[in-house]
Amino acid sequence: MKRIVKDFLHDILDTINSINRFIDSLNFDDFCEDEKTIFAVIHGLERIGEATKKVTDNLPYVKEKYSNMNWKEIAGMRDILINLSSV
Repeated sequence: MKRIVKDFLHDILDTINSINRFIDSLNFDDFCEDEKTIFAVIHGLERIGEATKKVTDNLPYVKEKYSNMNWKEIAGMRDILINLSSV
């Protein structure tokens, strides 16, 4: 089944909600010591970056309509995280 832009927007929102749940009860020091949560948050940010690329590639006008969003930086974060995890 081919995914549509709406699916990618849902991915972004669902992932943001998941990350919020993962870190909600943690202070910064606890987060830094929790390897599983760090891994989950990094994966979530990668997923958000990938979905952002799909949205802006398929609907270029989104970048213009929501120009207050740093679309390139969001997508670029995914690339940085992927490269770090392959080191």
